[in-house]
Amino acid sequence: MAIITISGDLGSGKTSLAKCLVSKIGYETFSAGDVYRKLAADKGISVVELNKIAEKDKSIDTELDSIIAEIGKTRDNLILDSRVAWYFIPNSFKIKLVVSSHVAASRVMHDMGTRASEKYKDLEDCAAKLKERKRSEIARFREFYNADIRDDANFDLVINTNEVTPAEVCSAVMEALEKAGIVVKKGNARYENACKQEVQGMERSRG
Repeated sequence: MAIITISGDLGSGKTSLAKCLVSKIGYETFSAGDVYRKLAADKGISVVELNKIAEKDKSIDTELDSIIAEIGKTRDNLILDSRVAWYFIPNSFKIKLVVSSHVAASRVMHDMGTRASEKYKDLEDCAAKLKERKRSEIARFREFYNADIRDDANFDLVINTNEVTPAEVCSAVMEALEKAGIVVKKGNARYENACKQEVQGMERSRG
């Protein structure tokens, strides 16, 4: 039993990885990003605007951070999609996904339909706002907790997702989880069934 935390910039593939892991190991998921986007939507502002407010109003981060910390104390068999969960749940298996700003912007633009609170004029506008969001988060976390979310040494596994598929990322993570003794693939019916479905899906797409 364990908690797996997935960190990374917007567009790095955190949500895709979480969904893939759920299909293979059956853990529940929690997305801090969903909570943050809902908070922005409730206030009638964008996520970038909420970040700017949060730079001066620590209560916004404190509320979300306290939720994550409490989850780490009371839950198990859980996957947390959150850029800062690794800090509040130090005993988790900490994964970081990295991606270039251009690739991230392309992915986010492609997924616009699922991000109702985030609006971008074009690819350049998206890339610029993602950079601003990242800058704000780095600055806030350094100021509030004296921690650097860019430091790869904070994580058990770091994967660059620029040129790999979500399935390849998930496979690499599963290998790492097995080596860490968190999951056992051999004889795991859920895992084997998920793999079969992946193969069938690939065969259908080729046909």
